[in-house]
Amino acid sequence: MGFPFGFLIVIAAAIPLLNYFFEIIEYRALGKPGWPVLSVDTLLAFRNQLSLVFSGVAVAAALVRAMFVAGGLGALGDVFGMFVLFAVPVSVAVLAVTRELSKSINPVFLMRTVVRLELGYLVILLLSGLWWLIARRALSSGTFVWIVIATLTLLMLGYGIGSIVFRYRRKLGLQSAHAPEARVAADQKRLDNQRDDALATAWSLASRGNVNGAIRHVRDYAFQEPDALSCETWMFHRMARWQLHAPALRFGEELARRLIDAGYEHDAAKVEVVCDALRRAAQHSDSD
Repeated sequence: MGFPFGFLIVIAAAIPLLNYFFEIIEYRALGKPGWPVLSVDTLLAFRNQLSLVFSGVAVAAALVRAMFVAGGLGALGDVFGMFVLFAVPVSVAVLAVTRELSKSINPVFLMRTVVRLELGYLVILLLSGLWWLIARRALSSGTFVWIVIATLTLLMLGYGIGSIVFRYRRKLGLQSAHAPEARVAADQKRLDNQRDDALATAWSLASRGNVNGAIRHVRDYAFQEPDALSCETWMFHRMARWQLHAPALRFGEELARRLIDAGYEHDAAKVEVVCDALRRAAQHSDSD
């Protein structure tokens, strides 16, 4: 069929395959059992095109080595090529888990990750070498059987890399973009930003003498959340840091009573302690 057409077929098959390969690594690195579901979103969604990112990195590395060779620095180019081959598996793992290109090409970060993987990285290198031998055999023979074997071996390599990363997760400290704790942290950050925006409006009201309006704005916002009392308690402790003591003091005294009525005596006690500190601070300011 001719080389160009055959090349397009290989590219069309390799891109979704590599996307699934990266997803397997991330899936196993999170400690999930079995294999991830192969879906259209995995293969075609723009945010999952890590295969294109990795291909771009590979092309850039090849160009750098070619520049060394063209500049008469063949030995340095060979050293660079050997380092790239050594670092490819860990770079793939970092890219799959963090989805951060900067970390996946940072030599210092990659070497630190290799050190933390200890003997686990030796296993990853052995598995990668085994797949490379099978892939070369499939490339040279061109038979369907060897292509299938190389494909299955690549997926098993992703399974192995992800499993090893999960085993050394505490030492590595890699944070997956899709980890449940990462999503929880992102949701909490968005919630905190919304609360801070509400407090900024309340502060604008209080600083102009409208203390009742500031407290009313805080309570109106808190009632929008599922746990209004928890939200009000969080916002009270932020209000206690204001230069004006009156808004937090008035809000805290009323909040403490409602917390006690709801059975949250421990939280109410914390609020009352802060209110006492605000009263003393206000008295000290008045005496000055």
